Amino acid sequence: MKEYIATRFNNFILDSVNETEDSYEFFISNTTYTATCTCCGVESKYIHQEFEKSLYDLSYNDKSVKVTFKQRRFKCKNPYCSQGYFIEYLSFLDGKRPFSSY
Repeated sequence: MKEYIATRFNNFILDSVNETEDSYEFFISNTTYTATCTCCGVESKYIHQEFEKSLYDLSYNDKSVKVTFKQRRFKCKNPYCSQGYFIEYLSFLDGKRPFSSY
């Protein structure tokens, strides 16, 4: 299962798994401490807020897969940035859809 997470969710590690008869729920956490501002491109390490999100991924071993993780909002340290705060970009998310983009 660790290989599944490593190949599908870059920079995340597997914290725990809840397995039932017909599904898996993976709890993953981010291994990076910084994010790049989506407006000005300056890297920031100042986390303003964390919020839990869940998404559904492709089935694994004929079981449905739900992935739960924390997404973070950072404060941009560029005084000239018009955005101020930004949400980190995660390659496996595609807008507001509850499914992975792979």
